[in-house]
Amino acid sequence: MAQVHEPASEADILALVRWALAEQQPLEILGAGTKRGIGRPLETRHQLSMRRCSGICEYEPTELYVTAAAGTPLMEIEAALVEKGQHLAFEPRDLAHLFGGDGAQTVGGAVAAGLSGPRRYVAGGVRDHLLGFRAVSGRGEAFKSGGRVVKNVTGYDLSKLIAGSFGTLAVLSEVTLRVAPRPRQAATLLVTGRAYASAAAIYGCASATGSATGLAYVSTGGDLGIVADSDGPAAAIRLEGDTARIAAATLKKKIGADCSLVEGGRHVRVWSAIRDLSLLRSSASNLWRVSLPRSAMEPFVAKLVPHSTFIVDWAGRQIWMASDMTGDDLRRIVFETTGPDGHATLIRGPAELRRTIPVFNPQPAALAALAKSVKGQFDPKGVLNPGRMTPDL
Repeated sequence: MAQVHEPASEADILALVRWALAEQQPLEILGAGTKRGIGRPLETRHQLSMRRCSGICEYEPTELYVTAAAGTPLMEIEAALVEKGQHLAFEPRDLAHLFGGDGAQTVGGAVAAGLSGPRRYVAGGVRDHLLGFRAVSGRGEAFKSGGRVVKNVTGYDLSKLIAGSFGTLAVLSEVTLRVAPRPRQAATLLVTGRAYASAAAIYGCASATGSATGLAYVSTGGDLGIVADSDGPAAAIRLEGDTARIAAATLKKKIGADCSLVEGGRHVRVWSAIRDLSLLRSSASNLWRVSLPRSAMEPFVAKLVPHSTFIVDWAGRQIWMASDMTGDDLRRIVFETTGPDGHATLIRGPAELRRTIPVFNPQPAALAALAKSVKGQFDPKGVLNPGRMTPDL
């Protein structure tokens, strides 16, 4: 049983990391632990929990930013934004249910994992909305990067490096995120029973409206609870903006009888289900995330339909799939379909499997050497989440 340390401030984090360095005791870094099952299993005697480093430090709606301690529950931040008619445009995914947990994910965990939702392809990802942060490196040094507004971001853009690093480079103590106005209008079109190739053509028409901020395809719409009368595939099109309802009505006429308009609470539930991968919650299969060029998605889906349950997101750039295929077989299909431009990540799987195969897509030698060099600069003794992404990171 690992010993859990709960620092309450950046000074406490700094002291704990320096202790870990002196005692050569690696630390597992945790927010709420909702994504602990992503990556290679860690076997450390000590955990650093950010649970007590919580609270909104500063929120300026007119300046479009919010600053919070890294252990702040994300729902607390989102609730504050809703009161001012704002939101986090990158739609952080809440995947706690995929691992059997019910904890509330933290803002630091969301940044460290870098998992953006359906709006990512038009609004950018987590790293594009991370204006600045404070952190403690594996060297036992406190540092900060960026600012509170876009015009103040100077020097090296470490936000791009920290977002998605899964706590292997530094312990975040505070983050500043860009916020955006919530759309005044929003509507969803659901198209049922069509093959992916047909849905992809519809997405082209939707993109031309200029209002589309979500284009997804699910293999079994009934399981999502969004298409009550159909267990077959369903395509979802989200339209947002001042003219979203007009655009939705116009596009609905073009698509035809198998298209229905969804608004209000049901619209919200549709995109929450897609964002948080509800379709894949009950599957006992391994869960993979595969990123592809949009042109490669159709032939990839054609090969996978008999073998998996899946959600295609980001307008055909990413697919989440529950499948019993081995890592070697899956990556072979990815390579055959896209060459080196596609990659696959094991998001959920048994601990033994995550120990024995590359969880994150293997990098080319030059890129792997660069990643190792960056790790050496931030955490030369390997005390922060050692081996979570690869055995040597």
